[in-house]
Amino acid sequence: MLGTLVLSSTWGFAQTAPATAAAGQTEEEDVLVLSPFEVSAESDTGYSTATTLAGNRLNTELRDIGNAVTVINSQFLKDIAATSNETLLQYTVAPKSAT
Repeated sequence: MLGTLVLSSTWGFAQTAPATAAAGQTEEEDVLVLSPFEVSAESDTGYSTATTLAGNRLNTELRDIGNAVTVINSQFLKDIAATSNETLLQYTVAPKSAT
């Protein structure tokens, strides 16, 4: 009985529609002008990397490395917004982290 009374008392509180402008009046809005930009892929090399400093601290060509390596360059890290090892491991072929 009490639940029915509480439920029926909340029906009186409904949202109202916002007031609209009169028929002859218009609201002026600030116009936002964006600067034009151009997208070009002429010098885009993607995520390719040819050399590494890992392993022997010398600038070595990746084709001369004797082991299989996964290369993750700084542009890739920025693009996926990796902030920790866990966020980076989602995009590698390494085993999943324990977390």
